[in-house]
Amino acid sequence: MSVETITPPAKPKHEEKPRRVLIRRVSWPSWLLRVFVESFFIMFSILMALAVENWRENRQHQRLAQQTLQVFEREIRLNLATIEDLVPYHAGLRSVVAQALANPAEAADMRTIEEGIRPTILQNTAWQTAGASGGLTHIDVETTWQLSLTYSFQERYRQQSLASLPSFSLAAVANGEELQRSVRQMYNYLNELVTLEQDLSAAYRQAIEIIRSGMREPIPAATVDTASA
Repeated sequence: MSVETITPPAKPKHEEKPRRVLIRRVSWPSWLLRVFVESFFIMFSILMALAVENWRENRQHQRLAQQTLQVFEREIRLNLATIEDLVPYHAGLRSVVAQALANPAEAADMRTIEEGIRPTILQNTAWQTAGASGGLTHIDVETTWQLSLTYSFQERYRQQSLASLPSFSLAAVANGEELQRSVRQMYNYLNELVTLEQDLSAAYRQAIEIIRSGMREPIPAATVDTASA
């Protein structure tokens, strides 16, 4: 006796049941969301506080730089007035000495000229104060370079003005050859001194111009005039 196996017919594909896609929604705990919000506001507050502190510090540095520039301008104007008074005086002495070189008979008054030359005292406190207070570090590079150049000229002039003058003793006046050599030394001294004064005067004017262009709060003219007086 044979047994027949009957295979059921396959179901059409369109009759297959659709698969269900389950999407799980992640639900954050309320406390975690609160932590995120609070952390954001804390970080924002810290950044704002740092920004305000940085702004305040920059303002202090700018104010210190402005005050330092004002001190520099006052001092340089005072020194400029001193130099401008000395240039014609020393230039006149140089002319007298030049005449003595051409005519030795006029060299008898060299001792009077020697006694009339005195070391010039120029103010230097602004540079020292700017270095001690730290104000120099907050000034732009170009202005700092010009100020450094100006005070280098000033120091060179100070050293030259303090250099030993030719001595006109009675023996030198009696000795024509010695007198001629001393007169030439005096002329060279005065010639270099006048040249340094002219260079220093130009450096002072250039420094004042750069300071004025870099200052946001210029010194009133009345204040400057009073200080210069």
